[in-house]
Amino acid sequence: MDVRREPRWSRWALVAACALGGVLYGWALGSVGYGNSYYAAAARSMSQSWSNFFFGAFDPLGVSTVDKPPGALWVQALSGRLFGYHGLGRVLGTRDGAGGAEVPRAAAACPRGAWPPGR
Repeated sequence: MDVRREPRWSRWALVAACALGGVLYGWALGSVGYGNSYYAAAARSMSQSWSNFFFGAFDPLGVSTVDKPPGALWVQALSGRLFGYHGLGRVLGTRDGAGGAEVPRAAAACPRGAWPPGR
């Protein structure tokens, strides 16, 4: 069994790649606004009431629901509860959270010793 040790620089390269991924995902983040206003209103309503949160209610009274399963907007609604309801807070919990986590996930998926090819 051939066990190779990782070079010292590999951890720092992963940290640098994660930082670069976070910067690139956050680039021009304020220009995004609320995205789709229909789902933004549903996420706002879901962030104000736990009943609306679990049933995916569009309006604050919880009468009408959105055309998606409620779980599709749960991340945005929780982001609204944590960061406040504004464009940056709404996008911060969805796009950047998923995108920033993708870099270490992709690094973990690559088998060790598979790079560079041809070795």
